[in-house]
Amino acid sequence: PPPGLALTLGPVRHLDATHDVLGPVLLGRRVVQRLGALAPLVGGPAPAKPLSLRAVPSAPVEALPSAEAASDALPREPVILKTAPAEVPADSRPFLLEETPEATTTEELEVMGTDLDTRDAEVQELKQQVFSRERQEAVAALDSRLAAVSQRLQDLEARGVLAGEGREQLEMQGGWLKERIRHLVRLTRKLQ
Repeated sequence: PPPGLALTLGPVRHLDATHDVLGPVLLGRRVVQRLGALAPLVGGPAPAKPLSLRAVPSAPVEALPSAEAASDALPREPVILKTAPAEVPADSRPFLLEETPEATTTEELEVMGTDLDTRDAEVQELKQQVFSRERQEAVAALDSRLAAVSQRLQDLEARGVLAGEGREQLEMQGGWLKERIRHLVRLTRKLQ
């Protein structure tokens, strides 16, 4: 299947080779956070990485032996989403009003990594553009976004969640993200 965002009703193993799992949609704030990391700062509303929404049935792997069968199983007609006001009883906890547990350090680092992947693609796109006001605005937006990611990483370090016994993996991941931020900041400075 082409690259994009697939929403499924459960695990779909035949998509594992072509898609990264962002998380359950029912934990919507986390998915929105990850999609926000993919949001473009350069080149208009189109994301730097291809992104599309489509409905994918969750069929057992045995029922989809090949890529052709998998593409045949996808719905041919686009899904039309309709929203209607819902009557919510006072004792219910609608999805948007539910509290989301605080993200783990690993999840926060993954979101930062996704954000940096997107910014890296945008820096490459900016290198190809001629000097213009739009390019300078995009560079400024990238610079402020990188500063925000750097600040989030510094906040994690200040809380002490990246260092300590048993946290070597998190410490290495944080160090790698810090180095990527430095590299991207150097590249954006060259674009100014």
